[in-house]
Amino acid sequence: MKILICNDDGIFSEGLKTLAKFLSKENDVFVMAPDGNRSAYSHSMSFFKKLELKKIEQDKNYVSYSLSGTPADCVRFGTEFFKDIKFDLIVSGVNIGSNAGTDTLYSGT
Repeated sequence: MKILICNDDGIFSEGLKTLAKFLSKENDVFVMAPDGNRSAYSHSMSFFKKLELKKIEQDKNYVSYSLSGTPADCVRFGTEFFKDIKFDLIVSGVNIGSNAGTDTLYSGT
């Protein structure tokens, strides 16, 4: 499968790296995550600012990029940036903290 992974804790989050490494054992994994922590950004998007994209060398088994936007920007941009790839699955996580109850209303994961 071809999988796009995002999160709200940032590109260097241990949860994100662990998830990408695990899923890349049997899948083609592409990571597009915020360049820093964007917890509680919910589904906000950046419409009026220029976003910066950087290739990040994390693991030889998957492709990884950071974006200076929100988690929603990362998913939107990731599907456009990798436009020749038809993703079978888009995964957000693994979150550093708990997402329970009303937390799910504003979490970026």
